[in-house]
Amino acid sequence: MSDLILSETGAQEREKLRGKILSLVKNFVDAEITSEFRPGEDAIPVSGKVLGSDEIQYMVEAALDGWLTTGRFNASFESGLANFLNVKHLRTVNSGSSANLVAFSSLTSPKLGERAVTTGDEVITVAAGFPTTVNPILQNGAVPVFLDIELGSNQNQSLKKSVPVTAA
Repeated sequence: MSDLILSETGAQEREKLRGKILSLVKNFVDAEITSEFRPGEDAIPVSGKVLGSDEIQYMVEAALDGWLTTGRFNASFESGLANFLNVKHLRTVNSGSSANLVAFSSLTSPKLGERAVTTGDEVITVAAGFPTTVNPILQNGAVPVFLDIELGSNQNQSLKKSVPVTAA
């Protein structure tokens, strides 16, 4: 019985310490950020991040939980987003590149039958794009067919000829 009391006391102390840490983080961030972000007036950083004390506190709290990738915050986000979208299953990934790989790989599912993208199938993609647009096509054994984004280009004419054998 005394071990249980000690562990409960330890848990209470850890929660108090966690609260102090998060309070200090809020105070620090509030002191560092002198004004709120003003849409239409303030520049958005290239990385696209605008972080306030709430976001920084959540990051510290996740780190205190021992989760540096996904964890209870991500599980809560996925659940809330699934409810919002009214879907049964939903998973998040760490980047747009990973999302593109997951999305393209799903096109190779045997559940799609004849509609599935298979090894050697041609897949149309833009000529001027990010490398991770092409990589999933190659990783899944398909052949990228680059579409010139300039209207009236010769490549658009040759594309018309390849469409019958193009899978996606």
